[in-house]
Amino acid sequence: MNVDLLVRGDLTQQLQALYAESSSEFVFIFLIDPKRHGRADNYRAMPAADKIMLGQVAAALFNKDKPNFREDSDMLICFDGRSVNTNSQITKLLLKPGIECKILPARGAAVLRVMHHHREFSVNGWVRQRSCGGLCPNLPDPLESVFVAAGSTRFKNLPRRERRWVDLPGDNASRGWTGVGLRTQEDLDLNSVLPQTKDLLFQGQPSTTESHTSECPEDESERVRVSCFPWEHSESIFKELHNCLAAETSQAKTLIVDLTPGSGVAATAAARHGVKYLAYCHNALHIDLIRETVRKLTRAASLGGESQGGTSCAGESAQGAQSVVISTPEKTEKGVDEDPEVLSQSEPEN
Repeated sequence: MNVDLLVRGDLTQQLQALYAESSSEFVFIFLIDPKRHGRADNYRAMPAADKIMLGQVAAALFNKDKPNFREDSDMLICFDGRSVNTNSQITKLLLKPGIECKILPARGAAVLRVMHHHREFSVNGWVRQRSCGGLCPNLPDPLESVFVAAGSTRFKNLPRRERRWVDLPGDNASRGWTGVGLRTQEDLDLNSVLPQTKDLLFQGQPSTTESHTSECPEDESERVRVSCFPWEHSESIFKELHNCLAAETSQAKTLIVDLTPGSGVAATAAARHGVKYLAYCHNALHIDLIRETVRKLTRAASLGGESQGGTSCAGESAQGAQSVVISTPEKTEKGVDEDPEVLSQSEPEN
């Protein structure tokens, strides 16, 4: 099982090269999720869509003169991040070009609705302590739309499968998943970082939220650890997406292409599921974070720990921990140094 991590440049050129250099036997599943791409320092503002990135992806996949997206095999999965604006941008900048070049069907995509339970925001919730338990207008929208774009043949050939991790019992014929929550605080702590590390991670990235001010007091900012992507989905979501939407082919011929890799939760899910995974990261520090996340989450599961990440079988997790291979390019982006004092603390090696 391979997890390949690259520094993101011009995605149009990188994705065109991916198609040119890959075997036609591979089936690509592209992932885009603004919650795992833009910066968020709290649970009050949701990261918005990166319009430049969406445009570059559309230019690579749905170019009118030479589209690369294969309607009979490839799939594009886009989360709208519970944002009406992001929903509109995905439709306009990404799905519309696919419809115009007649790669995608007239409706563009099937829409999967994910309903969040918001227990984290209850009176006793761990995200935000509330003074009252009644209806609150300041809570985030509980409904998230997930666009699943593919050609008509790809959908027709998708076999029915029972869901294994999310909203059980049920199968992949349903367009709605309920009872979904954020990652638990314990799960987030596994790959938390120092505030200055987070600043370096998003250095040079476009602003996607109103405020990037740390919530930690100045005298505590040096020792309080924070989550890089607090809105990131749990591992169970990514495992379920592959279980429900993977083509009828061998796992060895499926490649997850993650354009918004977040902290590495999706990479961990792919590794444990036996699927090849390729991610385009912000910078070299982002690659280090994902590498460490995969190691920590697989290690925690192999030792018998459980989290909302979706570890349901210690045997499966132990096997994944032993077989994960992470490769990175020899040359990475200049100006980003690997500082062991800034990177999140590693567990002692035995």
